[in-house]
Amino acid sequence: MNIYDIAKEANVSTATVSRVMNNKPNISPQTQKRVRAVLEKYNYTPSSIARGLMGNSMHLVGVVLRDIRHPYLNSSAFTIEQELYRSGYSCIISNASDCNPTPTLKIFAQTKVDGIIIIDSDFMNEATEQAIIDYHPTTPIVFLNGSFDEPNVTSILCDDREGIVLCVDYLFQKGRTKPVYVNDRDTNSAQRKRTGFCDEMRKHGLQDPSVRVVQATVGFEGGKEAGRAIIQKFGGDVDCVICAEDTTAIGCIRAFEEAGLDVPGDIAVTGYSNAAVGKMTGKPLTTVDTRLEIMGLEAATALYDKMTGKTRASKLIIMPGLFIGETA
Repeated sequence: MNIYDIAKEANVSTATVSRVMNNKPNISPQTQKRVRAVLEKYNYTPSSIARGLMGNSMHLVGVVLRDIRHPYLNSSAFTIEQELYRSGYSCIISNASDCNPTPTLKIFAQTKVDGIIIIDSDFMNEATEQAIIDYHPTTPIVFLNGSFDEPNVTSILCDDREGIVLCVDYLFQKGRTKPVYVNDRDTNSAQRKRTGFCDEMRKHGLQDPSVRVVQATVGFEGGKEAGRAIIQKFGGDVDCVICAEDTTAIGCIRAFEEAGLDVPGDIAVTGYSNAAVGKMTGKPLTTVDTRLEIMGLEAATALYDKMTGKTRASKLIIMPGLFIGETA
């Protein structure tokens, strides 16, 4: 059953059927009643694809991220999807584990999405920027915690440098003066975090803060390896550890506990993101609160504004806070 069949049975034109379904004026009550009776008889639902093609809008948004399983990413994606749904848009979420979204952005172009949200600074690379230029030169795009100097891209950023500065200052106020920083990525966001640590440590008198930076692989296991490396390298010359991610911090805590150290008695540990996983440990994690829900909400709002023709600033900076748990 299609719109032509509905029109034929109701003895009206397809245009009249369309006007009735969209509650347009200037249709007699008798005609409306007759058309609606046929629509209800067959439980007719118009094709969203057909309507999208006719209205030049599919009401679809493409969301690109590295790995939906990541606590930070899935929290942001959930908020974005829920907020856009309330505005009448559906989301297509795509994982690009290699941080090259070119195939995804090509599919989004073929699908004719109305807008795109790219999550995380992992995608601040040449492949992403070129794919935007090639496939979406005019599509409204919001980059969450990343940026490009393209006219159709709006950036929503957390001040990651300031987030780590908050950690360093808090720990020094608590009398912890021998921090080690655990870096687990080489993204723009990770660079901002490391810069925050080094700059603030210089203010506290350490001339070469890089000697107190430990490199780790991403995730819980990487955090455990980093924790063991810290014990071996620094021994008693460390009383707190600042991690670039919550999962890394949880791994460090496990390594310290396995070595017989008390957290935070012997060594304090902080994370970064304030993801839900930090509340699931024996002791809630002290961590930088990157305002995940606010970030997701701002991304969805910014994209909706761009898709509906509203003027937006090209960049918005969200200031982080500090969630005081029981690990520092």
